[in-house]
Amino acid sequence: MIEDDDKIPTEGTHRGVPLHAGQDAARLAVVKRDIDRAHGLQTLDELVAFADDQRNAPESRLLARAKALAMLDDVIARRGHRARNAVLSRQRVKAACSGLASRRWQSRTHYCSLLDPHPGPGAAGPVIRAPHGGQIR
Repeated sequence: MIEDDDKIPTEGTHRGVPLHAGQDAARLAVVKRDIDRAHGLQTLDELVAFADDQRNAPESRLLARAKALAMLDDVIARRGHRARNAVLSRQRVKAACSGLASRRWQSRTHYCSLLDPHPGPGAAGPVIRAPHGGQIR
């Protein structure tokens, strides 16, 4: 659980999702687009892949995580013990977004968490922060 003084400040919402404060209008347009995309995802595989993808805005990745966790809870409630032994666990889904809402773990250079794994050679990585857009407070 993130301590209150470690939470990234938010400023406004889009479709009920809190937006990280200090982002310029161009960046907020990207964040809102990503949130809209996350809202449209229907399957657990799509949601987890979206949450894992560092190219997506942190706010939208957190939304995908929340939707995936709700879906997993539903599966576990309906299937009981068999679902608990599944390869995909709540811990795995939570790990995909570790640190995205934490100031301590927020990257100063990219829109991601310092806990995100580095992309492999030739793989696209997280979006680089603009010099004046999305400042860390």
